[in-house]
Amino acid sequence: MPRLLPLLGWLAFTPLAAAQSPTLTSPVNLGAKPGAAVELTLTGTNLLDATAVHLSLPAKVTVPPGQTDPAKLKVKVELPADAAVGTHLVRVVTKAGVSNLRPLCVDELPEVAEVADNRSPGKAQPVTGACVVVGKADADAADFFRVPVKAGVPVTFEVLARRLGSPLDPLLILRDADGKELGGQYADDTPGLQSDARLTHTPAKDGDVIVELRDSTYKSGEFRLRVGNFPGATTAFPLAVERGKSTPVGFAGPDAVGAKPVTVSVADPLASAVTVAPKRVGGVSGWPVAVRVSDCPEAVEQEPNDTPATANKLPVPGGVSAKFEGKQDVDHFAFPGKKGQKLVVAALTTEVNSPAEVYVRVLDSSGKELAKSDPTKPGTRVEFTPAADGDYVAACEHVNYLTGPTEVYHLSVRPAAPDFAVTLGSDRADVPAGAVGVVSVTGVSRLNGFTAPVELSVVGADGIAGTLTIPPGANPTTAAPLFLPVTAKAGTKPGAYPVRVKAAAKDLVRPAEFPDALRA
Repeated sequence: MPRLLPLLGWLAFTPLAAAQSPTLTSPVNLGAKPGAAVELTLTGTNLLDATAVHLSLPAKVTVPPGQTDPAKLKVKVELPADAAVGTHLVRVVTKAGVSNLRPLCVDELPEVAEVADNRSPGKAQPVTGACVVVGKADADAADFFRVPVKAGVPVTFEVLARRLGSPLDPLLILRDADGKELGGQYADDTPGLQSDARLTHTPAKDGDVIVELRDSTYKSGEFRLRVGNFPGATTAFPLAVERGKSTPVGFAGPDAVGAKPVTVSVADPLASAVTVAPKRVGGVSGWPVAVRVSDCPEAVEQEPNDTPATANKLPVPGGVSAKFEGKQDVDHFAFPGKKGQKLVVAALTTEVNSPAEVYVRVLDSSGKELAKSDPTKPGTRVEFTPAADGDYVAACEHVNYLTGPTEVYHLSVRPAAPDFAVTLGSDRADVPAGAVGVVSVTGVSRLNGFTAPVELSVVGADGIAGTLTIPPGANPTTAAPLFLPVTAKAGTKPGAYPVRVKAAAKDLVRPAEFPDALRA
């Protein structure tokens, strides 16, 4: 099932305003299995008097009474059988407030704890069957795991580290049963994995292989090593879906062969993306990838479109997901332009975890070049204003002439209309009993001459409210923020309430987001 990416802020209604709010320093490799119960030990500060533990997915969470250690909190988590595989968020709520977020991995694979003495090929930890090994790489050392394999049956090794916030920059090396390195079986900074590593090996004979895991510069950090025959996707494909429209979504990447499509339908006006997990029939899920949610028509490239005469038609506004597949592939997309209406032609690659680099040229009906992107600048973007009504063509080619299953991109053509974005300085707020809490607003980006006031409102929980009007001339920053007041109506039960901050102006609705908190 597709899963909405976490855009939730968590507001706490707290009767003890003078006490210090809790913080979490728990390991980033905490995990749980769908349909199972697990006891987690959360670490941090000020964890006494915990009233609840909240997750960003449906679950039953029990906090055993009588705990006396302010630095540790034991909780029992019971997940439903249909819990979505992927990274979710966990917070602790005490009588003093709500903590920062930490990741919780939900995985179909059974967990295996790393042993302490696996620092050489000769002492490699035996790992039998598909599983996820949970551990921590030590500085100036490597971890080794011995895995049985069968001839012709692919086995995938994937490390989750940086994607969870671990400082580990993982590297994988595959060795034979005697510890000799297998040629070409090496992974570091795998495309689409945000510097994590993944490799798939199809053995020629039955036996064992040894996988070495370490930091690329021999630093330390926590990890989750997934082992099994599951698809590894670089991205979803298409990369974006139209809001409110049911769309089958497949997967792109060298290890995504056989992954069955997932149908996505998103109506939430504040959702900017969802995640989908690749899965083969009868197999276990690979790790999820993101799909953007768009408010304009979305298409998938249809070959052949190697010349302006065979260009795919694209509406304005509109988007299309495309691939560089053949040798020196150049994709063409035709779109209408109106005299004097400024248009923005943009290609997304790294923004959607694709390693592709796109060069875009805008041509008129005679093939004359009117505008082009600048490969030396970040982002691929072309702005131009048609001199006459008519059809125009965006010609897209790879900067480095690369092709293959990972070289995908998303192209959009939109009028350069006024727009905006709002950034919050925090991912939570405490609302003391009988008083007002606040959420800091640290940025308002105004695009293409946007000058209207922006109305912020707290939505998503009965009894929790707040509004703020950002006037046209206001320019909040981290050093000089604006503050959105948050109140709880009389009789609201103390606890944590998941809410979002909606930003609206004229006919535009946008979610206010807190990227710095999620990056951390």
